[in-house]
Amino acid sequence: MSAFPLGEDSEVADDVPAGLVGASREHILYHINTRISLYLNKDDTDLISRVTGYPFQELIDGLNDPNVASDKTLLLLLSMKRFIAHDLNLKGLSLLRSLLAERMTDARRRILGLHFHPDAAEFEKNGVLLKDFDYYS
Repeated sequence: MSAFPLGEDSEVADDVPAGLVGASREHILYHINTRISLYLNKDDTDLISRVTGYPFQELIDGLNDPNVASDKTLLLLLSMKRFIAHDLNLKGLSLLRSLLAERMTDARRRILGLHFHPDAAEFEKNGVLLKDFDYYS
């Protein structure tokens, strides 16, 4: 039982990727595990372990255990919600979501060729671009 219960009347459908509302637990876990294996590397999982003090596998085991992570929690993991209040945050749930989002965004930029843009290195380093718009007007 989580110290942060998610009420059964909470609506998650609007925030969940298409096709996953009403999906089986196994199907949802497949999507989660696929994203983890495609986008995270050992350095990422080691980082989560160092920050939390828990082996990364304990987070994965918690996600796979229906007594720890409900189907609703798994759907929320894949949602656009900014924060999911859950006991698994102690083991890195929020860090996992954040790293996955960052790595997936990086992959999307590479696929679109945006990593070749002249401003890409500065944006990647600083997370923001500072431009003198007087120069452009």
